[in-house]
Amino acid sequence: MMAERVCMLDIREDLLTEKPHHIADSKVQQVRYDWLHTQPKDDTDINALTHKAGEWFLSSRRNRVDGIDHFKKLDIIYGCTDYINSFLMKEKTYQILEKDYSYYRLFGQQESKVGDLQSNVPIIVSLPNWHFGNSRPDWKEFLDECESKNISIHLDAAWFTATKDMSLDVGHPNIKTVAFSITKTGFQWNKFGIRFSKQKTIDSITVRNANGWINKNTTNCANFILDNISVDHAWDRHEQNYNVICDKLALEKTNFIHVAKKNGKSVGVAGILNQC
Repeated sequence: MMAERVCMLDIREDLLTEKPHHIADSKVQQVRYDWLHTQPKDDTDINALTHKAGEWFLSSRRNRVDGIDHFKKLDIIYGCTDYINSFLMKEKTYQILEKDYSYYRLFGQQESKVGDLQSNVPIIVSLPNWHFGNSRPDWKEFLDECESKNISIHLDAAWFTATKDMSLDVGHPNIKTVAFSITKTGFQWNKFGIRFSKQKTIDSITVRNANGWINKNTTNCANFILDNISVDHAWDRHEQNYNVICDKLALEKTNFIHVAKKNGKSVGVAGILNQC
C-alpha cells in the first residue's frame, strides 16, 4: 500500500523523542483549522454519529477486527481514558497485566502475570500493546486462563489508528467490551471514541448516552473529523517517510507509525513525520 507522498524531511537523531507524540501533520492541522472556522447549523444526531463512528473504525484497510458482530451495543466515549475511568469506577475490584498501559497502575492496582490471575475478577488490557506491538506473546495463554477462571476481558484499543497489519479477534467469549479512539490519529484535543459492548450494562457511559448528556462540541467536531480524514490516514500518508527515517537513523521499525526502536528502546518519530 503506497503512502500519499514523500516529503523532504529534516531527519536528525536529536528530533527523536523519549516519549511518543501524536501525529499532527499538515493534513491533521488543516482539518482542525477547517473545523474551528466552521459553524455547523445544527447539532449532529447522536444515534447517527454512533453508528457512523463504529463503521469508520471498522473501515480500516490496514487492520481487521473479527467477531465484532457480537457487539451490538455502541456508546460514545470521550476517548479511551473515559472508557478506562468508567471501567475502574464500575468494577472497583479489577486486574491489570504487567507491561501494560501505565495509567492502569495510577490507582494503586498491582500488576499480575499471566498464570497468576484471580478467578471471577474482571481485567482491562490494552491491545495493541505499546510494549509488544499488535499482540502480546502470551495472548493465547491469557485468553485460555480467562476462560477457565471466568474472567471478563475489556479491551482498550486506543492505539488502533496508529498501527498496521493487526488482526484483532474479539470473538472470544470472555471479551465483553472493546473501545476505540481517534486520539492517536492526531485529535487528542477532541477525545472522541466508541465503545462496543456485547451486552448493555449500567455505568456512567451508558447513562450519559441514554440521556443524551454528551458534549455537543465534541460530537459536532467528531462528525466533521470522520468526514474529512481516514481511519488509516497516519500510515497511508507517512509509510514511506517512516521507512526512510528508520533506515537513515538505523532504527528498528514497529507497527506503530509514531514509534521506532533504538537499541531496543522505543523512541518517538512524530516530530520528524509532522514536517509533512
